[in-house]
Amino acid sequence: MINRTVGQPIENISYIGTKFYNFGENGTMSFYIPAWIGVCQMWFMVVGQIGGTSIICVFGFGTLCYLRLSTTLSIVSSAANNLQKQLFYSLVLQTLIPLILMHFPITIFFLCPMLNLDTDFATAFILITITLYPAVDPLPSFLIIKTYREAVFDVFRAVLCLKNGNSQQGAVGHSMISMNSAAVVKYQKSVQRS
Repeated sequence: MINRTVGQPIENISYIGTKFYNFGENGTMSFYIPAWIGVCQMWFMVVGQIGGTSIICVFGFGTLCYLRLSTTLSIVSSAANNLQKQLFYSLVLQTLIPLILMHFPITIFFLCPMLNLDTDFATAFILITITLYPAVDPLPSFLIIKTYREAVFDVFRAVLCLKNGNSQQGAVGHSMISMNSAAVVKYQKSVQRS
């Protein structure tokens, strides 16, 4: 089907874009209306101005979350206050990551053909950012929330054998179990015996 439509075998095609313009025999350019209608529908779903679209929901509920947190944090303990702030900062970064790594690159993919510009200059970069998104998205939780950060660093220390006097298994065991539990005491005794 693609070979008949485009005149090229599928092996030679890396990206199929929307046809926004029709070119006449004398070189005149005219709008291809169905493509513009489809892109406008997608634009309103992602960034649009009608209530309930994704970006409006993200920023609206993020603002409501911040306002609610700022009023309730004054009546909770400092430990709960600190944890709530860490969770909120993690949430903010996890909101910005898809905007930077997915929404903006896809916007470039849509805008360039709409403006009759070639996307060759940005294709590799855009594909890399979209591919990186699943790997980068959980990092704010691991790096901002203190208990997760400490556990991740303990695991890295265990893998690199940086704990003094403990085997690799002992270091991993310490990072996985709360230091105040009876299981840790039993585990430490068994490691010392072996």
